[in-house]
Amino acid sequence: MKATPIVTESNAVPVMSPPAGELITLESEALRVRIWPRKGGKITSIVVRGHGSLADHPDRELLHPPIHPYNTATDTSGFELSDAGGWDECFPSVAACSLNGRNIADHGEIWRKPWDTIEKNEAVLAHVNASTASLRFSRWISVDGPTMHLRYSVANTGTLGADFLWSAHPLFRVEAGDRIVLPASVDKVFVEYSSIDSLVNAHGTCSWPTAHLAHGAHLDLSTVGPEDGATAHKLFAGPLDVGWCGIYRTQLQLGIVMGFNPAQTPFAGLWICQGAWPSGSDGPKQYTVALEPTTAPCDALDRAMKLGHAHHLLPQGEFSWPVQFEVFGSHTPIRYDEFLELATTTPRH
Repeated sequence: MKATPIVTESNAVPVMSPPAGELITLESEALRVRIWPRKGGKITSIVVRGHGSLADHPDRELLHPPIHPYNTATDTSGFELSDAGGWDECFPSVAACSLNGRNIADHGEIWRKPWDTIEKNEAVLAHVNASTASLRFSRWISVDGPTMHLRYSVANTGTLGADFLWSAHPLFRVEAGDRIVLPASVDKVFVEYSSIDSLVNAHGTCSWPTAHLAHGAHLDLSTVGPEDGATAHKLFAGPLDVGWCGIYRTQLQLGIVMGFNPAQTPFAGLWICQGAWPSGSDGPKQYTVALEPTTAPCDALDRAMKLGHAHHLLPQGEFSWPVQFEVFGSHTPIRYDEFLELATTTPRH
């Protein structure tokens, strides 16, 4: 067992690539995963190490690259001031909100804090304390073949109950024509935000996968469009009867599935951004899809509480949940119909 040293934020300088000495690498024959404990436990890279024709593809990195330098985040920094790439964890809220005098910053509190980390038996266990409540967040990661296994837990170390929501925030690279896949039972999604006003109906939802717009127009939300600098949607599916969501990389001929237990994390968030964020800036933009298993069908903790979807943890209580990140087609190319079949029928948890 060895403890990974934590570098203090005062020593941090803006860089576009994480310092190699601060990264932890987990590898299998199919995946290489890199984790940066000091930078909010960020997963900076997931590379597919396949064979056959895929091995010749020039871009096997699955996560969106940073669009800004990695820099020091304050307790109140907006996420647009972060690197805005990779895989972060959003906790105890996604959207900034205020709750009983407790101000929770954009994308939560733990992506901006260094995590304490232990490597043991080819796995990584990391812990971090929330800033505004007595909540300790933990994440365990291991890699086995084309699957990354994650197990999360939250412990309330205080004397009062505390509320939270959690959302994974993996930003994936995409190209036009890639396909977003949800369980067949999903025929509508909640619309948290859309750059297209007519996407959402009076109930705050739209149909899935084809949204019906004004004047008889239609939009296939499940097919990634071109990088147009204008389109973005934040959607939620659920509560789900089966726990998974996925994306098929058409040119790479491989698929990604986020698997989870719907009894514990019943919703899947989708952030679909075709170069529209950060808004109001002439700098680099995100062109990404995020598949986000989550405990709530909204981004703000105060709203989740009103809807009855915040998780309330009693003093000394603990809540844990699993996630599986799976790659299909890592060794040989896989067709879209084959991916759909495997995504639907593969046992999880």
